[in-house]
Amino acid sequence: MDNSIDPFSPSTPLTRELLERYALDKLTPEERHAVELHLENDPLLHDAVEGLGMPGAVEGLHTMHRPKPSGMGNGAYLALGAVLVVGGIALWLALHNTTTPSTPTVPVASTDVHVPAVIPAGVESTLLVVHAELDALPKRTETVLEDGEELDRFHQRAQTPAQTERTAIERMEGTPVKLDRASGISAPAVKRATKPSRRLLYLHGLKVVHPDEMDRDRRAPLRSPGVPANAEPMRRDSIPSGPTAIPYLALLDEALGAFSRGEEGVALDDLYFLLGQYPDDVNAQFYGGLACYRLGLYPRALRLLQAAAENPVDSFREEALWYEALTTVKHNGRTAARPALERIANSGGFYATQAQVLLEAR
Repeated sequence: MDNSIDPFSPSTPLTRELLERYALDKLTPEERHAVELHLENDPLLHDAVEGLGMPGAVEGLHTMHRPKPSGMGNGAYLALGAVLVVGGIALWLALHNTTTPSTPTVPVASTDVHVPAVIPAGVESTLLVVHAELDALPKRTETVLEDGEELDRFHQRAQTPAQTERTAIERMEGTPVKLDRASGISAPAVKRATKPSRRLLYLHGLKVVHPDEMDRDRRAPLRSPGVPANAEPMRRDSIPSGPTAIPYLALLDEALGAFSRGEEGVALDDLYFLLGQYPDDVNAQFYGGLACYRLGLYPRALRLLQAAAENPVDSFREEALWYEALTTVKHNGRTAARPALERIANSGGFYATQAQVLLEAR
């Protein structure tokens, strides 16, 4: 009985008698169809049945007999003897510990070692200012959330752990971006007929735009994970050395992992390090803004979230506008954020209901 759960697999069992009748064209249409389903699934069986269709093949099949299995030949005995001899020698060497001293080998430099790189001066100065701002913040205690704030899953913040060492990342050419915009909350994006499809990833449950979507024209070739073909492993000087880089997504995964664990300070260091090389990186802009929001650095959060909302890669536009409005509530009060909240509530988007709750709260 066929127990296959595939609805397209043959359900009728195949027997030798059916194959012989098929070769002699003595089957009903239903039986013939069932046999042909088996033949379609088994090319070897199909070739065998074609052989049965030759004149006299079916009659000759009954005169054939399966050969009797032969016993162990001389070759098998020789192979068994060789195995026993080799096993005996190996056992004798192991018992007597007669190993010969081997020639010491020169260690080969690993291509996976990440050498700490010097942090660019601009990034280092920015991080120094950020850390100073964090130190100047008053020690916050747990406070009662205002009406509507329980809807923000990024509101809670954790303590900032110690600063960790940074390494260089793979994409090295950054392009400064000048954003000519008026101060205040970003205007809503113009609705378009269709939204372009972008490649997205999810790291630690957080949405990320694939790096290929942000720099299709200036994408640098990936660094080879191996060594040159003409390198001599025994000579260290034959393997070229250079600045070690880690993949973009690996650094972003590290930053978002810290962010998801509540280590916003570590995440912010990574994200600012990324922004130092790619000022227009929408992933770093958005999650850097969220990290600043959770840490209480509201002016920085406003700048980063506004940049993410106005970024040509608009995958975070709706989220950035919402958290920009929440940051304005925290920094300047609900009255200052009311125009932005009204635009979000009237847009009918994902955050419309939450914006309406904040507007109606007293």
